[in-house]
Amino acid sequence: MENNFTKGKKRKVCLLDLDTTLYAGDTGYVIADLCIYFKERGMFNYPCNDMPKIIRDMIRNATDRTKFAKELINFYYTGLNDHKGEGGHIDAKGPNFKTVKQNISEFWQIRGKNVWFAHAKPLIDLMHGHGYETIVISGSPREALEEAKKKKLLDYKQLYATHPDKKRKPYQCSDSNERATESAKNWVVSILKEDHDFDRNKSFAFGDSESDIPLLSAVNRANAFFVCHTKSPLEKVGETEKDLKDKKSKTRERFQKKGWNFVFVEAKKDDFKEENEIITKVKDRLKEIEK
Repeated sequence: MENNFTKGKKRKVCLLDLDTTLYAGDTGYVIADLCIYFKERGMFNYPCNDMPKIIRDMIRNATDRTKFAKELINFYYTGLNDHKGEGGHIDAKGPNFKTVKQNISEFWQIRGKNVWFAHAKPLIDLMHGHGYETIVISGSPREALEEAKKKKLLDYKQLYATHPDKKRKPYQCSDSNERATESAKNWVVSILKEDHDFDRNKSFAFGDSESDIPLLSAVNRANAFFVCHTKSPLEKVGETEKDLKDKKSKTRERFQKKGWNFVFVEAKKDDFKEENEIITKVKDRLKEIEK
């Protein structure tokens, strides 16, 4: 749950974005992979046979990362509900929270393996082994990530994620409950700074997009890691692939000026046999901090 820290001496925290930073899946986004699963279960009202293409189009057409994040969240919640009349009125025939949670549990049961980038589990284990409190901040549904932890597919000490308005029917989410955009993550970081009082010189942060700027900026730049993929799950089509890589390259150039670490990871999943670049660099940085 959110914001249940106790005040005391400065803590060592590890701020973690989830989608396309730790989670690979079919699309790189838990929320998008859930759309595919719900469609297969007959619960989703929007076509999503080619979800990677839908996301690529969202990214390409969005004026900024915030617009893309909100569009994907809206796609998920409204896709689970019927629409009637003008103004986007949502019919109460959509699934309730309990039904969604049951299907999320089945989603992880069926697809829970081989969905994480190779560095995900070793990185979290490494942080925990050195006494860090891992904090996941994600635009994907909170109930999905809580279920992943329950099934021991994902480990963390604290979670801030997009969540539905439980008092409203059917299952849906208001803007105030999203945790995907830069402004939302900035709010989370401000809460953590106020209530958690973490040591920025010893704490770490990991992200892969503009929306993760608040996380990366909250720690010493030597401890901020921008994750770059040698090939994203979304990069499969010629012209669109080039568009996405060009956008990523421009972001990379802009962020390099901040002095953050840039680590390149392959899209292969759940292969923990070889230590990759990100784990090596984090271990080296931990040695420097703990001298």
